[in-house]
Amino acid sequence: MMHYTTEIDIAGIIVRDPITAITNLAIFAFGIGCYRRLRKEDIEFPNKNWTFFFLFVAISSLIGTIVHGFSFYTTPEVHFHIWWLMCVIQGLGISFAQVGVGSCVFTKHKSAVGIFVIVQFLAFAILLYTTRS
Repeated sequence: MMHYTTEIDIAGIIVRDPITAITNLAIFAFGIGCYRRLRKEDIEFPNKNWTFFFLFVAISSLIGTIVHGFSFYTTPEVHFHIWWLMCVIQGLGISFAQVGVGSCVFTKHKSAVGIFVIVQFLAFAILLYTTRS
């Protein structure tokens, strides 16, 4: 079931949760700006991971605009799959940040950090899909 709190009509286009949709667009713009800036820098692992964090959070937020703002135009099943994709892409961005920070904090266990994050991400994606929440 889709939940939304506000629905407005803008020139015949139904927008649900418009503030959330606008916030999603702002996060997308900021994330793309950070990605473009960091991409040009000569950054090495693990700090290079922040480049991908911002990229995937930006993409996820752009998809979030559809999920939050335009759910009126999607069936519940299509909405779920778009929502799941949004969450998985955001989780991918967070995973990059976890590997980057974890590799700095646990310098002697970089491989273990990577394996843990991969297992965590896969469990997240699978459980998100199977529980649908």
